[in-house]
Amino acid sequence: MSTVHVINISGGKDSDTVLIKAQQRAARKRMILRYVFADTENEHPWVYEHVETLERFFGISIQRVKLDSTAAIMRRRERLPGQWAEAGVPQAYIDRALELLWPTGNAYLDLCLSRGMFAAGARRKFCTEELKIRPADEQVI
Repeated sequence: MSTVHVINISGGKDSDTVLIKAQQRAARKRMILRYVFADTENEHPWVYEHVETLERFFGISIQRVKLDSTAAIMRRRERLPGQWAEAGVPQAYIDRALELLWPTGNAYLDLCLSRGMFAAGARRKFCTEELKIRPADEQVI
């Protein structure tokens, strides 16, 4: 069984450099490469165009993966009423939160909804792990 080297493509200059270096090394050492783009669905349209350009220019296929937070949102919907009621949140606020707490189909927004916060700040750095690493692990590796 041969080792497959997974190259993450983000659409930025650093991952482009890794792609080029990996291809150079693969040509010399007969390495098997697989390319992955973890789509946060929160990117500028130019990023998607660039990833497509990389495929055409290098003659490669880049697999798109994305996080599906549907199950996590549904678990949050189940727990939220009891947790918030216990914390003294008025029922009207609980009802309104439940009206809004549904999957949107946008990977980044759904992750934030499932966590009840945005992925910002030193204590909340879950964005890369959950939006990029985990989908690549689960869907590719």
